[in-house]
Amino acid sequence: MPDFSSHSLSRRRFVSLCAGAAVAGSAALALPGCVAKSGSSSNSSRASKSANLSRYISLTVWRGANKLDQGTFSGLTLDAAGHAVLDSSAVLDVRTLSDDYAKKPVDVDYEVGTWISPELELSFGATELMASWGATIPAGCWLEIEVRGRRKDGTLSDWLALARWGGAAEGEDGALSSYSVQQSSEAGSTSACVFEAAEERRLYNVQMRATLMRPLGEDAAPSLNMASLVATLFDEDAELSEYAGEGGVDPIDVPQYSQVRSSASAAVEGPEYSAPAACAMLLDWWNAGPSEDELSALGLASDQRVAWAAAHMLDAQTQSYDTSAFATSLCASRGLVAYATRLSGLAQLEQVLELGVPVAVQLNVTSGNVPDAGYEAAAHAMVVCGIDDEGNVVVNDPAGVAPALSTVAAQQVASAADQDVAASEEAAVEDGTEQDAGESAPSGEAAREAATASNQAGDVRRTYPRADFESAWLNDSAGVAWIVHSAGIAVNVG
Repeated sequence: MPDFSSHSLSRRRFVSLCAGAAVAGSAALALPGCVAKSGSSSNSSRASKSANLSRYISLTVWRGANKLDQGTFSGLTLDAAGHAVLDSSAVLDVRTLSDDYAKKPVDVDYEVGTWISPELELSFGATELMASWGATIPAGCWLEIEVRGRRKDGTLSDWLALARWGGAAEGEDGALSSYSVQQSSEAGSTSACVFEAAEERRLYNVQMRATLMRPLGEDAAPSLNMASLVATLFDEDAELSEYAGEGGVDPIDVPQYSQVRSSASAAVEGPEYSAPAACAMLLDWWNAGPSEDELSALGLASDQRVAWAAAHMLDAQTQSYDTSAFATSLCASRGLVAYATRLSGLAQLEQVLELGVPVAVQLNVTSGNVPDAGYEAAAHAMVVCGIDDEGNVVVNDPAGVAPALSTVAAQQVASAADQDVAASEEAAVEDGTEQDAGESAPSGEAAREAATASNQAGDVRRTYPRADFESAWLNDSAGVAWIVHSAGIAVNVG
């Protein structure tokens, strides 16, 4: 069984969270346990507790002119599209920073402007915060995301940074690094774009701050286009949802991309590419993927869309590609509505699928918790496409082999099989157990055929048992989900 866990977010502390959420910004569908917010700056989100759940989530999304303007602006103004941009007529504050992950870090003076969300009142004490954003960040500019909260005694914590987002592809001329921030204080700590409250310091009011930066004296126009904040409280394990037996949800025909190497000329891909593969699938489903010119600008061929997504998703701090906020930020930068959140179970996810919206999730597939997967991986991303008639989960799993890539992938597995057989034969000679030619030890050719057949059978489109999938997703991976859709579809997700 392949073990992908060393390539994923094993460093992140995934905790079990939970449900009843509030969303500002659209109002077409309210899912179970969801409290829709009207969107005024004085609103407080009140997440409800379902009778059979012990977990809470409060999600708020700000987008459009009548949503971002709920917050407080300094050095920013709203443009016609409702995006917050640096105010060219204002005298802006200046901040000196360096890109610590550049080959040669140098201090740069930046003009800055900030947007601060309203202070959101919660009906529970949150132990974790996760932010997402959509922004247009020209080369050489930055977006910084921070969060803070108010404790039960009324004291307000310091701002803690979650991320700095450069927006451009890794290695692109003038691009600044994108990275999550590891930081700690008496209030808690941040890692992989998640804030975790210190013991006994739950937060009852929460805020996020976005700071746009451009080099002093330049006229670039970075903009904040949308923002979201998820406050969570976890307690006991989530209860798994019973299937209602109402015919499931027909699978959405999302393009199938694999995390295996996409062409003979491509940079080697592998287990750490599950999130870029899932991101590439969603982008192409919504016709927001890269053009041939964008691919060629990075020296990539038309079948290397996964590598293109990875180039825009690298977390320079962790040297990984599976930071959820970076995946949704890439999607949002392509004109889509996109944010990372937590869901309480498949019952909620099914209702999003019924709108024709595929949902990417992250699972900890470990210790045989999803026996049908055939691999182990932490924070492994896949796209949920439908629910079959028995209530099982139909997914595009990047660990499989995409139909168009099966020949290349089979060659890779065959080569690996040859190496394994050669090593086994060498070991047998060394310990004196070499078999006679007439015995049934597999030849290199036979092993190659078996490995090829097994690999070709493991396509991206798979169906996983409902209980196995939901348990691994909710209790082992905290119900992480990426909600990505076109602006013309309204989804309230809780």
